[in-house]
Amino acid sequence: MEALHVLALTQPTWAGLGHVRTALDRWAERCACDPYLGAQREPGFDNLWYVAVPGTLHDGHMICSVYWISETTRTIKVDMMQPLRLPIASVPLAGGELA
Repeated sequence: MEALHVLALTQPTWAGLGHVRTALDRWAERCACDPYLGAQREPGFDNLWYVAVPGTLHDGHMICSVYWISETTRTIKVDMMQPLRLPIASVPLAGGELA
């Protein structure tokens, strides 16, 4: 899974947390079916989206992802997967609610 790979490269401690791995797996499955679900488009960029991944809360931080969606090839490319300290202003959770 690309999301977990990106996280493992940048944040190996986080990638080793079992609940984070499980949450990222669930999010990746939902994202593969509907990459727009609960995500918000980054202003000024075509098809750049961001979301706070539900279930990744740990020590006052939550994993957020920024990713590109290619509608022609039906692919998603993760650009950033990073834990951010709460509160995260106006970053939607994958379920649609705000973090």
